[in-house]
Amino acid sequence: MADGDSEPDDEHFEIIDLTRERRNEIIEKVLGDVTTKGAMTQLAIGGSTGWFVGYVFQKVGRAAATAVGGGLIIMRVAHYGGYIKIDWRKVEKDVDKAQRKLTKNARKLQNEYPEMNGYLLKLKQLCQQNVMLTSGFIGGFLLGMAF
Repeated sequence: MADGDSEPDDEHFEIIDLTRERRNEIIEKVLGDVTTKGAMTQLAIGGSTGWFVGYVFQKVGRAAATAVGGGLIIMRVAHYGGYIKIDWRKVEKDVDKAQRKLTKNARKLQNEYPEMNGYLLKLKQLCQQNVMLTSGFIGGFLLGMAF
């Protein structure tokens, strides 16, 4: 440090605690209790968040679909042209093996993180209790996917 420079005081910085409990408090502070809001507010919140999520999914999905589809087309052309030979039985066997492994890992994750079941249950209850918010989200999601 140059002469005359001093280190910043800690009192000028705010420390934000982002533990799980604190994150929920922050979300509630920003949105408030959505369940007590009016129908139009719930539709607006659900629609805007749904549109954002749909737009992001559309962009990421389009890139992924292009990569996978292009790869499949190139593979089929190479196979048809005799450049490569594909053992389709082995492919099916490997896909089945991968599917079993994914199922096993999903069960393992479910056992390791049982709180996820609680989150999914809370999400289900939120959707059932706030039909306007849910329908706004679904509508916004579809609009985001369309644009």
